Order: sequence, then C-alpha cells, then structure tokens
Amino acid sequence: RLKHFLLQPGHHEDVREAAARALGYIRDSDPGEVIQALAQALQHGPPGVRKEAVRALAGFRRVAVVRAVKLASLHDPDDDVRARASTELDHMMRAIKSQCGGGGGSA
Repeated sequence: RLKHFLLQPGHHEDVREAAARALGYIRDSDPGEVIQALAQALQHGPPGVRKEAVRALAGFRRVAVVRAVKLASLHDPDDDVRARASTELDHMMRAIKSQCGGGGGSA
C-alpha cells in the first residue's frame, strides 16, 4: 500500500516522495484516508516528502487541507517546504475565489 511507503521511515526518501505524489493522483479512492496519510507525512517526513505531501494535499479543496497547507507555509522548518506550501496555498485560494465568483479579473 502506498500509505505504507509514505509513512515508514525505513524506506528511501525518493520512494516516500513518489508515494506522496501517487497518493495525490489517486485521491478519489478514499479521500479521508489519503488526506490523513499525507497530513502525517507533512508533519513527520523529511523535507522532500513534506514538499510532495503539500503538492498532493493541494489537490483536495477541503478546509482541513487548507489549514494544514497554511500551517506548513508558516511554520515548516525547511525553506523549500514553506515556499511550496505558500505557492500551493495561493493556488488553492485563487481556485476557491473563482468557484465563489470572486475572481476579481481586470477590466
């Protein structure tokens, strides 16, 4: 199972990053379970895994996910993870605004 590869520290970091990416692509299988696994990786994984977890989580437009990505953008100890989280948070907020009719396009 991909969750096993993502969450087990014994696996090489490249394998864990790939598992995070894959979970983002197959997110419709069991969204709650996938979000939980990615959120755990975001809190406890090495920087590369946390960065991929942020990318994967950003595909879910849920309040809990927005909170997790926002926290990563503010508090992750790694500069690259914070930068990725900030970028993904910006994309998420733009998508939410456009869905709500608040696109704010220029005239």
